[in-house]
Amino acid sequence: MRNLTFSMLASAAALAMSSSASAQTVVEGQGPNFATHISASTSNTQNDNVEVYGSTTGVGGADVLFTGNTQIHITSGNGFASITDSTDETHTGLFTSLIINPEPLFTALQFNLSLTDGAFLQIDYSYGGGVFLNAINGIISQNGNANTGYTISGGNTPFDAIRLTSCLTNAICNTAVGVGSGTGAPINFERQNSINLQAVTAVPEPATWAMMLFGFGAVGAALRRRKQATSLMQMA
Repeated sequence: MRNLTFSMLASAAALAMSSSASAQTVVEGQGPNFATHISASTSNTQNDNVEVYGSTTGVGGADVLFTGNTQIHITSGNGFASITDSTDETHTGLFTSLIINPEPLFTALQFNLSLTDGAFLQIDYSYGGGVFLNAINGIISQNGNANTGYTISGGNTPFDAIRLTSCLTNAICNTAVGVGSGTGAPINFERQNSINLQAVTAVPEPATWAMMLFGFGAVGAALRRRKQATSLMQMA
């Protein structure tokens, strides 16, 4: 019985600490838009800046941060945010990297991207506010001036942020670190953003887990006492 109690406690602890992970994927081609659109914020309207804000609420809000390697401009059209270079109307090479960082966690993101010329695209992801990890699906070769759609999925493990980087060569993409490292063709625009937010589920507080573990221990102790009492009665 003691072994059973320990097994129950170990299982509960493992359940509390475990997290489901799944492979991240990128599919080229715009599918049906997700129900939640990212539009330009109407409560934080700062523009022509390195940082501009979008919203997943559709009415006000500023819960999506877009960060460029140069000053960027955000507009809304048909309910979607559109990001362009605000300082380089001729697109001579400034806007090459963009971070999309929603405040809520998300499991999938769709967007359209256009580059001024053919280049290699690296799509990095971040979990839990940490550093950006390796590229999803390796390095993608994109044609110039194409309005290419992408769908990024994280499966059961939610994303914290996504980074897009245009690189001159595959090798440069693989060694690119941090925003501002893009060396490829400039970005004409990034738009048609729609997002699949992580489902909000109730997570027990630490005190709740402690009570559950204490309860398992109490059940085990009661079963042990009951077994000892039964053994004494049989001996009598």
